[in-house]
Amino acid sequence: MATNNEGPGSQKPLQALTQRQGDEENSSQDCEKERMYWVDWCRSQSVWNVVCGHVWWTTRDTIRGFPANVYKTTLSDGSPSSWDEQTRLIEYTVDQGAFHTVPMFFLVSGYLTSCTMKTDTPGVLRFMKSRFLRTIPPFICGAVLFVAERAGRGRDGDLSADGIVLSHLWFLWALAILQVLCIPFCVLARMLVQQSIDPTRAALNAAIHAVVCVVFNVATGFLFLKDPHKQAWLAGMPVATFVSLLLLWAPGTQGAVRDGCAVLSTLWMALSTFVFTGYHSMCPVQEGGCSMYEWLSKNMTQALLLIILMYLTGFLANETAPHAQRVLRGAIANGLAVCTLLLSAIWPFFTYWGKEYLRRNGFTATYQAIPTDPIVPGQEGDPYFKGGLGPSWAVARMWFWIGAMLLFAKAYCNTPLVPWLHRHVTQSAVVLFITHRLFDGVIAEALCDADDDKVCTGVTNAGDMFWALLVMVFALSFAAYGVINSNFVTARLFGLLAVDAKKEEDAHDQARRGSQDV
Repeated sequence: MATNNEGPGSQKPLQALTQRQGDEENSSQDCEKERMYWVDWCRSQSVWNVVCGHVWWTTRDTIRGFPANVYKTTLSDGSPSSWDEQTRLIEYTVDQGAFHTVPMFFLVSGYLTSCTMKTDTPGVLRFMKSRFLRTIPPFICGAVLFVAERAGRGRDGDLSADGIVLSHLWFLWALAILQVLCIPFCVLARMLVQQSIDPTRAALNAAIHAVVCVVFNVATGFLFLKDPHKQAWLAGMPVATFVSLLLLWAPGTQGAVRDGCAVLSTLWMALSTFVFTGYHSMCPVQEGGCSMYEWLSKNMTQALLLIILMYLTGFLANETAPHAQRVLRGAIANGLAVCTLLLSAIWPFFTYWGKEYLRRNGFTATYQAIPTDPIVPGQEGDPYFKGGLGPSWAVARMWFWIGAMLLFAKAYCNTPLVPWLHRHVTQSAVVLFITHRLFDGVIAEALCDADDDKVCTGVTNAGDMFWALLVMVFALSFAAYGVINSNFVTARLFGLLAVDAKKEEDAHDQARRGSQDV
């Protein structure tokens, strides 16, 4: 059987509801051919979220006077703390974003990989080349700028190799490595979805993926975990991925049963974020090697597993989209929507702060079993956060907000608004991500105008500094994008793609006419 290596994509609503005949190759369109503006906006929103969080943390580091307990009104020396209602609101907003921002970016990245990667050998090689050109040169350019900025500010402690690799630029090289390591799984999943299996190639990709799972477990277990009681974190990647592949394979199934197995493969991958990353309690900040802002901590395995599972969930979601459209059509989809509305009384649960138990875990937020800074001395942990319930609740909050944002974006944001605006806002995201750290620290120090005791004498209110700093950082970063994008060489070095404006306008007009026809 010939293999069609095109990724499946979305259909027009009426087609999606009525089409039943044909194999997987004919039941969907290649989503490369129909621009998904809502996905572009979601990716840009994730970068904007990251920048806002970094600006707030820079503000906190500059103003100071923020005890861990946000409700403490005085510091240990009796001086007033910097917490007020405005700063607590900003802190809450940034904490909320830390639950879902990075996981959602990896989820969307997996979805786009399904759209753009062809799984024949030339297609895989092209994908690897494009990932390299879009991530590694920008990382190198960003590292050069990062070193120059830190050296100029006398921050020599940040200029070590690990300081550069683990700076905010980690995202670029980590995304490239993750995407390459997940290729064997993606190739095998595509074969199983399309029921066009080359036994030799399938066995080879399954073996390579098994090796990747072993390497991940050995590397993370040796470098980070160092805890024999966190077996679920190590079991997560092999069990989640191979069970999903078995469900996609489902030998002898046809029709509705096959549709159900395909949908279950994606649901299982998504549920694995609860089953495995939410099984164990987090290593608390009070324990050595687990401090709040220590990246290479005993908890890092959990954070890495989470973003891998999110990436693969995104990939499977698009691969199995035709099956999901058939399973969830009509009364089933409407019933789920009605039940969600009837249960809206519990929606506020997913906005609960729980600041006493909230902690950072590298690039995500989660909960630990005991208070990070007890309000009452000697306060023990709440049963609600023990036995893995804390990180499970963090994952639940993550999925609630990701689901709400993606549904909103797909329903109302699948438009470029104005083609040039869409082009520059979405394409500037990588430059915004790289350059914002060049500006925030310098501007914050200038606004602070600290005296010899490192007390701000200029802008002294953290909320006022945050908003001023945010506006200036975005303005300067977009200006930097304009300069970089004006030259072919610098544009390529920062991973910016050449865009045919006329072709983009035509695609926009065609999409608009298509939506009117439906």
